[in-house]
Amino acid sequence: MSALDGFRTIWSHANATFGQGTPIDGSQFDQSDGLRNLQDTVRSARPDGAWTGSASDSYAEANGKHERTLGGIARLDKRLASEVDRSAAVVMAGRRDLENVRQWVNDAAARVPNTTVGERMLYPVISKGSSEIKDILTRSHRDMSAIAGRIHGLSGEYQTLSEGEGGKAGAKLDKLPKTPDTTLDLDDVEYLDPTALGPSHYVEIGPGTWVPENDYPGVAPSPPKAPLDYRDIDYRGPFNPNDSKTWGRTGYKELVPGSGAWVPDPNAPGFAQHPPEVPVDMATAQILDPGQLIPSGMVELYPGSRVAIPDPNLGAPR
Repeated sequence: MSALDGFRTIWSHANATFGQGTPIDGSQFDQSDGLRNLQDTVRSARPDGAWTGSASDSYAEANGKHERTLGGIARLDKRLASEVDRSAAVVMAGRRDLENVRQWVNDAAARVPNTTVGERMLYPVISKGSSEIKDILTRSHRDMSAIAGRIHGLSGEYQTLSEGEGGKAGAKLDKLPKTPDTTLDLDDVEYLDPTALGPSHYVEIGPGTWVPENDYPGVAPSPPKAPLDYRDIDYRGPFNPNDSKTWGRTGYKELVPGSGAWVPDPNAPGFAQHPPEVPVDMATAQILDPGQLIPSGMVELYPGSRVAIPDPNLGAPR
């Protein structure tokens, strides 16, 4: 077997690890739209001011817990779908990178004579190609392991919600720690022309989208009026007017225009603030440079975001 034949065998085995056919995306795991509709229905059934007393209070409490449970499951479905989408993207990227390596080696082989001397000329190319195959497999395995860990972490959150509308899910909300003053405040987000400079002591988190810096000298953060909860981010992908799945829910707005990441609009009628389960604390967040890798132990605020936050699933029940 020639060195080139050996490389092709190695490449075939590596390529087989990514399977065949189009990888499954997250759409079949995402039932969040239906759950959000149910949540809106439950929310609309809150007792109005005409009904008061202990029965009204009990109903309102049960209604609120039911609403939070539906919203929590919807958020988990959306996050699960995002992780499955990331898994599919890893598969496609691995196949693409392997194909690029194979083509590069084949192109080099086509330029040398089909002799013993020519084969020796290919040794450095084959060595580099084999090394790149190893790097691709290592990188893909690392990415898949991280995705698997996050999906496994979601199972604990599903379990918490499944233990009852008034059980641990409700108790968890009652025992949330104080929201940090450095939490991203949706009431403070400034939207400008993408070519314009932002206000003093503000930082850009996306094209034309500015939020206050948390550590600007001489400026102390104040308690947020509308703190952003990571669990409330509803990522629907790039907007497509012909695909209703990419449309934001009523009462939501895009955090960064064109990002596909929708968040509660504090100016929308009926906006109701709740204590965030996972506050987006800008004191622990990082603004990424273009092309910068996500630091270990952190996740994107949403796919394609320039903001990375500590992975809220680290340390979650496994």
